[in-house]
Order: sequence, then structure tokens, then C-alpha cells
Amino acid sequence: MENIMSKRTLEFHWVLVFWLAFAQIFFGNTVSAASHVEFLEKSDERILTYSSDLGLTANVDFLQIDIVEIVIQFDDKTILVNVGYGDREREVYIKGVNVNTGEIERFTINDSDVLKRFLLYLMEEEGFGHNILERTLLRSLNLLYSWPQNAPLFLSADKSTISSMMGGHSGEVSLRSEIISGSDNSTINSTVTATALSQSLCTNINEAHVGAYIFSSIDPVLCAIGRESIPISHVVGPYPFQPNGCFGRCGSGCIGDPGGAGGLAQNDLNIFTQSCFNHDACVDALGDADPCCMEMFLLTIDDFYNGTDCTPVLTVTIYPQAAVDAGAKWQVEGDPYNTGWHSSAEKIDWLPENTYRIIFSDIAGWNTPSPQTTSIKSGTPVITLGTYSVTNATVAPEQLQVFARGGDNAPYQMVWDGSTWQWWYGYPGAISEAPAVVSYKGQLHVFVRGSDYALYQMFWDGAKWNGWYDLGGYLSSAPAVVNYNGQLHLFAVGADHALHQMFWDGVQWNGWYLLGGDIIGSPAVVNYNGQIHVFVTGTDHALYQMFWDGIAWNGWYRYSFYLAYGPGAVSLNGNLHIFAVSSDHALYQMFWDGSKWNGWYQLGGSVIGSPAPVGYNGQVVVLVTGGDNAIWWDTFDGTKWSGWGYLGGYTLSSPGVANYQPGG
Repeated sequence: MENIMSKRTLEFHWVLVFWLAFAQIFFGNTVSAASHVEFLEKSDERILTYSSDLGLTANVDFLQIDIVEIVIQFDDKTILVNVGYGDREREVYIKGVNVNTGEIERFTINDSDVLKRFLLYLMEEEGFGHNILERTLLRSLNLLYSWPQNAPLFLSADKSTISSMMGGHSGEVSLRSEIISGSDNSTINSTVTATALSQSLCTNINEAHVGAYIFSSIDPVLCAIGRESIPISHVVGPYPFQPNGCFGRCGSGCIGDPGGAGGLAQNDLNIFTQSCFNHDACVDALGDADPCCMEMFLLTIDDFYNGTDCTPVLTVTIYPQAAVDAGAKWQVEGDPYNTGWHSSAEKIDWLPENTYRIIFSDIAGWNTPSPQTTSIKSGTPVITLGTYSVTNATVAPEQLQVFARGGDNAPYQMVWDGSTWQWWYGYPGAISEAPAVVSYKGQLHVFVRGSDYALYQMFWDGAKWNGWYDLGGYLSSAPAVVNYNGQLHLFAVGADHALHQMFWDGVQWNGWYLLGGDIIGSPAVVNYNGQIHVFVTGTDHALYQMFWDGIAWNGWYRYSFYLAYGPGAVSLNGNLHIFAVSSDHALYQMFWDGSKWNGWYQLGGSVIGSPAPVGYNGQVVVLVTGGDNAIWWDTFDGTKWSGWGYLGGYTLSSPGVANYQPGG
């Protein structure tokens, strides 16, 4: 990432200035004179905005699928910020240069004032901060305006220890070595290593917190050379109202001064994050104007971008969509702000810690869900569900439950209720591969690989979500799961590229058990004629099969066909269907009719990742991630395929799907 800042960034400035001048003329009559920020483009894919009174422009987009790039231009400075997500979540690159000389700039009081005001302008925009680009821009501005004064605007941070699934990390933070010359001919060396503070946490106002940094100065011109240990003891509080308190330069859910200098805080929750403490301990311990703070500040930046969100968020989703369309709503009894009825999937983040009762509105022709009791705690998102049923209905319809990894690495869900798709519902956690989904004893179970490569589980018990539960292991693939003889059998590829199995016997988990093989991609598993059949892609890109006949494993059996990813498998109407993506990125199918294999048959499409087939209402349904990172689906009715249908979304993984019947 250190080479991203190049001549094209400087050239971009002049193109942007010309475009903004033209846009002000062309769009001038459509922009409110009271606006502090104006948008030339604002979408999930790109943001182009400027502030005429600050003389500042910002361009935000995806440099790559897992890198967000921000270019901020004001006065004679260009600041470039690249933030990694997913497998690159510990990569951060920041460089501020003079547009005329290309030399590294040092941070000034004026820079801080401009960036802080721009941050506050954006916070005044209703609804701003809803997607990954907007959140990254807000967080980056929040970090930049607190940059130590007179310190170089430069950082190149490598990926370090993998964070745990729910955020936070401990261990060494290593910054890439890059030596450059400053505008005053001093030498700036970004190579620093120190032990980070403990796991991300949420701490109440007025509580004391103690930590220590061992650091060395990075600027021999302005700082004394040497290493020393600085103990840091803080009483947490909203600066400047608490001496030595938290400045509020932290993520959502932290205490601050909303609409003032308090960072991204949107409410008065009395909590703060580890990243807030790390940054403010650094700056407060040595003073804003002291560049010797720079090293400690750099060491905490990955905490800042990846720290725990302390906001206790409550989300209530209403099923089915037909009930939502009929006007179904939910409400919190005891809401101190008395905000009334809320729509399905609406998130609220202003409830103090307490236990609340959630009630649902009555609508004609529907049975109202029973009230639910839930506890709100800092740093613990709460997701619950209210399911309406049609009056006098006896059997709930089958649902397609689809899960995928979103652009922010969180798991997302959408549901087909037999007539419409219900879009997308996000859940807490960071996942690093495609989810595996299965219906089991009236419950819906979701298994994922976390960002620490361990296996995690959550399940829907018919009333609420439970989990995540850490099942351990080290997975180099997405998991696969099957319901077999009242047991759940899980399969995954380990660090040794072999297949491993564990199973739930109804009481406890058993395994892992080594099944061998030399595998790339993720496995597929299916229950067929009372047997467990597992399909994988070998290192030669051929298809391999093994099966459990109730007594022993049989195989491997090799089938000559080139697979670019792991396969997908489904059993329906006595046939065993296999789906694969080949080198042309099209989808292919072959099937076992009980006596022989038939195919391969090309189904077209432009697919990345493994296909996800499922049986639904007597038909074969297959979902894939397209080359546009959206979800697509196709249906086979036993005679013909219906053709590809677009389901949208933005996913970094293949989908996972299960046929689920509520209460079934």
C-alpha cells in the first residue's frame, strides 16, 4: 500500500478542482445556500463532496474490493488515506503532501480546525454514515483532526495479529519501514514496534483506566532520542469537562459533545472504547503540540479503525414481509424518549442499560407476536424478531434463508417467504468466509469462519438469535454443514489443506476428526439416501467425492472436470445434483440419477466463488455471487431453468442458503 500515493493523486487534484468549479455553476441552483457540504456523488460505491466555505474536497471510493481510499484536498495539502478491511483489516496508509512540492506535510492547528469542522458538517447531514464508505470517511476525519501538531502526516501500517471475531486484538503491531525526507530536510522513519494495550473494551465515565506505552521518538530533530516507559492513568470523561479525560476521538457509542468537539458521539452514552483511550492517552500524556507523541499515536491507529463499537444497538425485524406491508410495527415499553412505533429492521441506539419489553402492533388478519423481554448492555448489539402469522393459518410457508458476508465483513441475511424477498438484515461480528446455514429441529443454525479463522455458531430458536458461540478450530475454508439422523455434521478444510469433521450428537460437539485429502476451496456436503456425501476440489482442480455409508467412509473418487472454486451439492427427488464454476466462470451442473452421472451442463452466468444450491418446493434453487459481487439466483422446475435473476447486495463471499420452515 505504500506505493499508492503517486503522481495520479496530484493529477486528480487539478481534475477535481476543474470539475467542482463546473459543478458549482451547473448544480448551483439545486443546492441549498445553507448547506455546509455539497455532494456531487453519494452512493455505496463512491462519495464526491466538498465544502465551499472550508475550501475542502473529499473523494471516497473502493481502491480495491477490500481497500477504501480517501483523498482530501484543502489549501495546498492533499491527504491520502487507505484503510483495509477483511483479510487486510490491519493495513492503513496515510500520507499528506504539499501539492506543489510533493513533500510530506506536517500537521498544523489550522489543519485540525478545518478537518474538525468538515467532520461536524458531515455529521449534520441526516442519515450520513449508513455505509462502509461514509463510516470510513467519518472515522478517518475523526482520527486526522486529532493528529499530533507539527508531526509528519505519514503512516504505513502492515497487517498484524488477526483480530478476534468480535473485534479487538492484542499483540505486536508492526509498521512497515519507509524512510522519507520532510519539508525541513529532517528524516522521518515510520518503523516502530510496540506491544498494544489489551483487548478492546467499553468503560464507564469516571472510571479509572491505567496502561503503559514503551516508545521511542521518530523525529530526532524535534524529540530527544531514546526509549522510555510512560505509565498512563486516566479518569475517563468527556474532555474538556474532565481533566485528563477522554477527548471523544473515538468511534460510535463513545461519550462526547454531540455537534461540538466530541468526535462521532451521537448520544450521551457514558462509555468509551479502547481506541479512544489509546489515542487520548497518547495525545493527552504528551500534549497536542508535541511531535514526540507521534509514535504512540501511530501504534493505536489500527485499534482506532477496528476497535469495538460500544453502542448498544437494538434491532427488531418483523416477518413475513406481507405483515410489514400490512403495517406491522414494534415499540419499546419504557423508552425514555418515547419515540413510539418503529419499522421492521429499524435500529435504535439511545436506550440506557436496562431490561425492556418489546411489543408489536395489531393488524387486521394477522396474529400478533407475543411481547418479548430483552436486556440492553453497553457494547452488546441486540437483535430480535417478531413473527406474525395469518389468522387461522395452520402451516407456515417454507422460507429460503440466505446469508452472506457483506462489504463490511459482517454477516447479512435475506429471506424469501414464498412471494417476496426481504432485504438485507445485518448482524454483529466479523466473518472471513461464506456462511453455512442449516435447518435443525425447528431452528435455523448459521456457522461462519471468524476473522481469527475459528468456527463460530449462532442459531434462531423461533423467538430470538442466540450466540455467537466459539467452536474453535483453525479453518482455511468456509464450513459446510448437514442435518443427518438428528445430528449436525460440520466439515471444513484445516491449515493442513485436509478435510476435518466435527458433529453435534444432540448433547455435545465431538471432534475434530481428520478425513484427509489435499483440498483447495470449501467443501460441499449433502444427505443423500441416508448417506453423507462430501464433495471437494482437489489441488489439481478436479472434483473429488467421499461418502459415509453409516459404518465407514468410502473414497476418495475423482471426476475429471476443472473447478475454479469449491463445489455445491443438493439432493432432491432421488437425484444428487452437483454444481461447479469452471475456468470460464460459468456455472456447470452434473447429477446422479440413481444409477449414473449425467453432465456436465453449462448454465451460464459470470460467477465468483462456490455455488449454493438448495431444494425448495420441489425445485432446485441455486444462488451465486456474480462478477459484480451481487447475489443472483436460478431455479430448475424439473424440466427447465428459469434464467438468472438479480437479487443485489454487495458481498465479499459466496452465499449460504437453507430451506427453513418456521415452527417446523
